[in-house]
Order: sequence, then structure tokens, then C-alpha cells
Amino acid sequence: MNPAAGNDRPPCAILAPVYPGTDRPFGKQTLLVMQASDWLGTEIPVVSPAAASRWPAPAPGVVWRRGTAVAVEVPLPRAIWDRKTTRSPGEIDQFRQLCRLCSDHGIPILNLPAFSALTGDKWRAHAFFRRHKLPSLPTVMAQQALLAPWLRRGLVVWIKPRSGSKGEGIWRIDPQLERRQPAAAHEQDARTLSLSSLSSLPGLLDPAAAIAQLELPVPRFLGRVWDARLLLQRGSRGSWELTYACGRLAARGCHVANLAQRASVTGLPEILNPLFARRAPEVLRRIERLAFAVGAAIDYEFGASRLRIAETGIDILVNHHGYPFIVELNSKPGRSAHLAPAASGLPPLRRAAVLRPIRWILQGNSQQ
Repeated sequence: MNPAAGNDRPPCAILAPVYPGTDRPFGKQTLLVMQASDWLGTEIPVVSPAAASRWPAPAPGVVWRRGTAVAVEVPLPRAIWDRKTTRSPGEIDQFRQLCRLCSDHGIPILNLPAFSALTGDKWRAHAFFRRHKLPSLPTVMAQQALLAPWLRRGLVVWIKPRSGSKGEGIWRIDPQLERRQPAAAHEQDARTLSLSSLSSLPGLLDPAAAIAQLELPVPRFLGRVWDARLLLQRGSRGSWELTYACGRLAARGCHVANLAQRASVTGLPEILNPLFARRAPEVLRRIERLAFAVGAAIDYEFGASRLRIAETGIDILVNHHGYPFIVELNSKPGRSAHLAPAASGLPPLRRAAVLRPIRWILQGNSQQ
């Protein structure tokens, strides 16, 4: 393939952050998907969202050739894999223009923008879980009247942005905090607020921008909070396949098991075995069954458009009895979990996690 040839449209282009002329032109995630060209033996151009606004005229992009990023002009592709996770207001307008262009030319975008819109709004995602009877955390809009029954009972509540936050802008409200001994203060991270602190920060309770979730009591592993991250992706026949399941351990003193907040990765059995002993295999099966139930719900929800949803990342908490609950879905899951090869018990899934969505596009299945 010659990406510079205007009449030779690439079968797939990846929409991802590119910063040409800087010391760090690519993030780890972008570099990883670029390297797929070597693995597949075909050039797959990467284009930034701003550059994509040039289509249908050729847009500036990069390809990966024998370990080197090469600048090229990229014609309008036959399909797009959207890997851009956050957008500025200007980029949102550019993406809307791109969606209209793709609709006019019959070009599929993975993951389906409608799915990204659902997962990007935690309140809509909660409604999706309820519609399909999927076990998830009790959730309400962030309003004092709705929170009051939980707080009066002394229950711990999380205030979260309705949109994705990578662990930022999250607050934990503990009504019992002021009654505890000062010696327990070291167990609280900076995000934990008392009830009186909440009343002094009314801006947190904004139903247009935030939701509230009831904290699920979970068994701690080595004194640390943890959750499970599962990556579901389309197999060659269109059915969902589990690419990996791993455990994420929050940093000590932190209540958020997010890799952007210094969490670490380990094999899920390494957490489940000490916590649940003989029940660990059954707990793992429950977690996996819930993940596939999510996949089935996605297929039912999106019907004929489901094949344009190539993957989803699922975050799950497990209670003391070994039953899993969904925290959230991700339409553009990161690849950081398998960028940590030292994680014991985690198989080498670097290539599989990147190649499956691209192979799905190259097979033409996303056109259906």
C-alpha cells in the first residue's frame, strides 16, 4: 500500500493523538497500535483528530516502517478505528464533521460513536445496566435529596464526574469520618471528605455533571483496594472473546484502583486465591460470566450496529461473598494492563489486544 497515493485508499486508519515536531510525538497507546503494522505486514496509518478534518482531501499522518515513524499523506480510509479518548470542544466539532463525512461515504467508525456516547456518560451507562438487569453499583444523580437516605444511614458514597475522568475529580464521602479515632486518619486518602466538608463544597453536587454511587464493601488484598479489568473483543466470527482479565491494585492509602492514579497490575487469580481460597475458581467464573453478559447486552442494545463495536473494557468489583458488580464500561480501553510484562500470572497479550480490533476491520466485518 502506498498511503500517499490518492486513488489507493487504506483499508483502515487509526484516529489517535499525534504531536509531530515535539519531543514526544506519540503516547504509549498510539505507539502500540502503530507497531501493529509490523505484526500484520501492512501499513496502517495513524491520523490525529485535527488532521482528520482535512478528509476527504489527503490528511497528514504517520505510518510505522521497520521501527520508524514516517510522515505520509493519508487518503480517506475505508474504515476508522477511533482511539482518541478525550476531546476539546474544538475536537468535538471536528469529530462531528468526521462522523457526517463517514456517513456520507459509508465508512464505519469503530468503536461505534453511539456506544462511546453511552459509556462516556455514567448515568446513561447505569440506565443501560438496569435495563439489562446487570448487577452494578447503586447509583443516583448527585443531589443532596437523593443522597440523604444513604448518608443518614452512615453509608459511604462516591461522587464522580458523569464523563470519564481517569480517576480524577472523584470524591469519597464518609459520614462516619469525624467520629473515628485520629489514628485511623492515615487510612483515608485525600479524596475522602466528611459530611461537614460536603456541606461546605456544594459545587460537588451537580446532577448535570456528577453522579453518586454507593460504596461496595470489598475484601482488601494486602490492605489495598482492588478491582478487576476485563477486555472483551470481537473474535473472527463476530462473537465476544475474553482477551484478558487482570487485577488492578490501588496505591497504598488510595481508594481508586486506576492506573492513571498509580495503581499496579497483577494476575487476577493472585488476588482471588488468597481472598476466597477454594471458592476462587468459582468467583473467577462469575466475573467472566458477567463480562459475557455485558457483551450480550451490548449486542441486544445496538442490534444491527453491534458489529461496529469491536471491544469494551469492563471494570468490576467483587464483594465479600464473591459476587461481582460492574463499576463502569469503557469503549476505548487503554492497553496499560498488558504493558506491564512483570505482572505475574498475566499472559503476554500485547499483540492480541491490539490486533483483534484491526483484524476485525480488515476482514470487512465492521461494514455490516
